[in-house]
Amino acid sequence: MILALTDFKMAHERTERTAAACLIEVNDGYDLYRPAMSKQRHSMAPDSPALKRINKDTKPALGAKQSAFFPLGPREHDWLVKCPAGQQDQICQLLLQDIMLAERRNFMSGFTALHWAAKQGNSEMMRKILLLSLQGGPEVDVNTKSFDGYTPLHIAAIHCHKSVLSVLVCDYGANCNMRDNSGKKPYRYLHKEASPKVKEMLGDPHAGDYKPSGQNVLPQ
Repeated sequence: MILALTDFKMAHERTERTAAACLIEVNDGYDLYRPAMSKQRHSMAPDSPALKRINKDTKPALGAKQSAFFPLGPREHDWLVKCPAGQQDQICQLLLQDIMLAERRNFMSGFTALHWAAKQGNSEMMRKILLLSLQGGPEVDVNTKSFDGYTPLHIAAIHCHKSVLSVLVCDYGANCNMRDNSGKKPYRYLHKEASPKVKEMLGDPHAGDYKPSGQNVLPQ
């Protein structure tokens, strides 16, 4: 009788050990076949910088989102084509039909019509865009930024267009202290040959230290 009870107890212990081993194997198998991203999420703390970086990098760009869900109409398409081409007459005609186009951005660069006018050195088109916006609707922001943080003033400084710089700063009060995504103000992009007057206009703190070494003429 005692021998039978001993055999029963040993068999029961073997059964418990076998069940525990099976449970461990199942858990290990689940962990093995879990998707890699799922493991990463479980191993990261909620405030982990790496997790924040993953979430940030996977956000779709605003331009891509707009193009995917809001197809362009014929007028908007013409606007986005003619602004980079500098077709001034057609641009003004489109603005008269819809003044809100003045703030329409290029999907790739974030450029508005003011950025394109600044890049092309077209001070006349710059004036017309700003004037029409004042007459026909909400005033266009002269300090509007592209996706890289460039204002029209940054673009005009990069391409050394003195006439556009003068229109933006002297006529429409563009902010010379705006920084782009690299932390640079517009004067940082002026060429070394820029005149002290232009440097001073853009707020270069070293404009007074400039010593001319030849002719300092900017293209108009």
